[in-house]
Amino acid sequence: MKVSNSQSGECGREREVSAKAAPHGSIDLAQMLKEDCDRWEHAQLSKLLLTVPQSAGVLAVSRSKVYDLLNSGHLPSVRIGRSRRIRVKDLEAFVGGQP
Repeated sequence: MKVSNSQSGECGREREVSAKAAPHGSIDLAQMLKEDCDRWEHAQLSKLLLTVPQSAGVLAVSRSKVYDLLNSGHLPSVRIGRSRRIRVKDLEAFVGGQP
């Protein structure tokens, strides 16, 4: 069964949902989707910093392109020792500022 945005609650993602019944013959599809969305949103909010490869995946560009953006100053980063991390809010601001 396909669940659209209007049926999937606050998460807003379309997904395939199995129509298997619970042992007692009833399922609470809305509750199942809400719990799934809550887990997804918590996982997304728990990360404040992303690695360069993770950031490249989010932006759908190559790792080299992310390094170019960092070196040019278009995308800020945080150094933790020798590691470089990019704030999620900086990625959102970068994407929001693009024409």
